[in-house]
Amino acid sequence: MIALTDWQADYGLPPDLVKGDVPVSGLFDLTPFRYSWLQPKLQLDHDTIFRQSPLFHVPTDTSRFPLVITVGGDEPPDFQRQSTAFADAWRAAGAQVRQLDQHNCNHFTAVAGFEDPESRLVQAVLELMDG
Repeated sequence: MIALTDWQADYGLPPDLVKGDVPVSGLFDLTPFRYSWLQPKLQLDHDTIFRQSPLFHVPTDTSRFPLVITVGGDEPPDFQRQSTAFADAWRAAGAQVRQLDQHNCNHFTAVAGFEDPESRLVQAVLELMDG
């Protein structure tokens, strides 16, 4: 949700405070949780799902906010589907989006690429920072 925060309105900070984002194995649409075994604990209603799902709040102009969206190749299909849907939504709003599939990674190991300065993930982040 860092990419969706209105930094100026909410905190009095420059609107372009954040220059890009790297969601890793993100959950962009919480709707499936309403029908999962977790629902009795989460008690998600329609309004909460809408409010907390980044997929439903993509700005109309994302042209100056690039993303690197990464997901593990061993993730459940819905994680992969949601990453693609979020990437597609940002592209449709004008963003430069790079999707990075991390083979042999899952929801818990997808961040391991940050440990290796030569990894595809670190290289993608460095390219994002270089603009």
